[in-house]
Amino acid sequence: MEHLFLFFFIISFAVMAGSLFLGVLYYYKEKALWKFKGCLFLGFILFLFFTSGIRFYFSEIAGWDDSFLRMFLRVIYVLGYSLLIYYLQATINYILSRPWTRERLIWILTASISYFIAGVFLLIKGLSPVWNLPLGIFFFTAFIFVLIDALHSLPLIRDQRGRVSVTLLFAGTFLFLPLLLVVRMIGSLFFPETDSEVLLFPVQTLYFLWLAVVLVQFLMNRILTSDLVPLPLSEKPASFFENKGITSREIEIILLLEKGLTYKEIGRDLFISANTVSNHVASIYKKTGQRSRVEMLNSLRGES
Repeated sequence: MEHLFLFFFIISFAVMAGSLFLGVLYYYKEKALWKFKGCLFLGFILFLFFTSGIRFYFSEIAGWDDSFLRMFLRVIYVLGYSLLIYYLQATINYILSRPWTRERLIWILTASISYFIAGVFLLIKGLSPVWNLPLGIFFFTAFIFVLIDALHSLPLIRDQRGRVSVTLLFAGTFLFLPLLLVVRMIGSLFFPETDSEVLLFPVQTLYFLWLAVVLVQFLMNRILTSDLVPLPLSEKPASFFENKGITSREIEIILLLEKGLTYKEIGRDLFISANTVSNHVASIYKKTGQRSRVEMLNSLRGES
C-alpha cells in the first residue's frame, strides 16, 4: 500500500512538472500565451493534489511525527488553499477570455492574503483544530463570491466551450466544497484531538482531479480548434496594445467589445457608466484610425 501510494504521487509530480515545462515551451517556441496560462493553471492544481497527498502520507501512512515537518506541510497547505482562491478566479477569467478589473483583483488578493495570514496565525498559536470550521466557512464564502461573479458574466459569453467549462467548474465546486466544509465540521466537533486528514484527503483529491479534468477538457478543445477559429485579442500581449498608446482600461473595453457586449453591459461589468465607456471607445477609434467596432476589431486581429 505504501509503495503504491508513493508511486502514484511520483507520477503526479512528474505530470505537474511536465505541464509546467510544456507551458514554458509553448510560450518560448510559439509565443502562445493562452497555452502557457492553461498549462500553468493545470500545474498548480496538480501541485495542490501533490502536496495534499504528501501531507496525508507523512501524517497517516509513514507516521512521521516531526513537529517542524508537520508545521511546514501545514503552512504549504494553507498557502495552496489561499492561492486556490486567486487561481479559481484567474482560471474563470482565462476560460471566458475576460480581463481582470481593478475591483476583481483587489478583492481577490485581499481574500487570498487574509486567508493565508489567518491560517498561519492559527497554526502558530496552535488554534487550527478549533478554528477549522470558521476558516472553512471563510474559504467557502470567498469561492461563492467568485462563482457569483462568473455567473454574472456567463450569459454574455458567446463561446460554447467557455460556457461548458465554467458550468463544470460550478458543478464540481458546489458539490465538493460543501462536502469539504461538512468534513471539516465533523473533524472539528467529533475528532478534536486527531488530525482529520483521513476524512479530508478523499474529498480534496476528488475536487482537485475534477478541476484538472475540466481544465484539460477546455485546453484540448481549444488546441484542436485553434487552427479553425481565430484566437481572441485577449491572447495578444499587453505590449501590442501599449505600443499603440492604448491604456489598460481601454484594453479591458476592447476585449469586452470583442465579445459583443453593449456599452451598458460593459459599464456594468467594469463598474463605470455607459457614457464613460463611450468616451473610451472614441479614444480607441482615434488611436487605431478606425470608425466602427467591426473595423477596429478586424484591424487589431489582423496585426501581429
